[in-house]
Amino acid sequence: MQQRLPYALATATTSASRQPLMPQTPPGDIIVVRSSIYHENVNVTKQLTLSGIDTGSGKPVVDAGGGGSAITLSADEITLE
Repeated sequence: MQQRLPYALATATTSASRQPLMPQTPPGDIIVVRSSIYHENVNVTKQLTLSGIDTGSGKPVVDAGGGGSAITLSADEITLE
């Protein structure tokens, strides 16, 4: 299998969201999530790795704001790091 470069997200200060990246991300790829608080609900529907990295202000946090699950895993072989 050919190694692919991870997808990188902008920080929440640019109003970035992980959800729009997922449909275009091929199964088996990695989405790199940078330090920030993301106010959203994320539904992972295919084999992916979500890799949280500390870019200086701690690990990323997904905050659903009391509106359901912050992250829903709806496929096999999903990895959260």
